[in-house]
Amino acid sequence: MSSYEEASAYLRKIKETLEASGRKEEWEAYFSEIKEENRRKRRLLEILEMLGQDRIIMGERKVS
Repeated sequence: MSSYEEASAYLRKIKETLEASGRKEEWEAYFSEIKEENRRKRRLLEILEMLGQDRIIMGERKVS
């Protein structure tokens, strides 16, 4: 597992925690900042974009 993939697991937890506590705007600002600061790292941006997508678990759609 790459460092970017490992970091994405922690970022997903941050996203879920902030959204669950009603702080979605804070997550979106933080996420935008990360993407802007790392705009030249294409592989990282690909992984970050996956955070913005819904996940499919066991054939059911889970909205994250």
